[in-house]
Amino acid sequence: MNLSNQTREYITKEFDLSETGLEHIIDLLNKERLTGLLKMEDSREKGEIYLCNGNIIHAKLGELEGERAVLSFIAWLHGRGKFIDSESSEKFKKNVTYDTPFLIETMNKELEEISKMKDLIYSLDLIFEVINTGKPMYIKTAELTVLPWVDGKTSIREIGQVMGREYTGVIKSIYKLYKENIICKR
Repeated sequence: MNLSNQTREYITKEFDLSETGLEHIIDLLNKERLTGLLKMEDSREKGEIYLCNGNIIHAKLGELEGERAVLSFIAWLHGRGKFIDSESSEKFKKNVTYDTPFLIETMNKELEEISKMKDLIYSLDLIFEVINTGKPMYIKTAELTVLPWVDGKTSIREIGQVMGREYTGVIKSIYKLYKENIICKR
């Protein structure tokens, strides 16, 4: 899909995140310097990103806000969104501090990294549990913070929400724990 020729289509029509990645939509809105609300939802969550003159100033996904919300949206494999053009940005409290071009670059890097993990982690609703081998484990801090939530009941999405951590970070930690044979899919 050639996004540059279809800017106005995204203002009024719904788009599918599995066909057009969020990073491309935000890049387009940034280049066109548009102001409005980008509403998104998947089968379990709804969220929003507000842009002012093409710059992300506010994002919310459940309890996640700011950059954490933005980075969590890119972990969605399915979902839909719609951009609602607006002239005002006064009702949204600024909770995003990074420049939008930097966020787009970060989104692309994160997406590239987690795309290598999609064979194992193909859904945010997957549940993992700890393997009790009785052997000592050597775990890095990022993975150690996720481990208490890997209980055979809590999904990747729920871990991110409870911890207030972006989904991409949770995915990377889960993946490393799995590769070290510390956890397994339930």
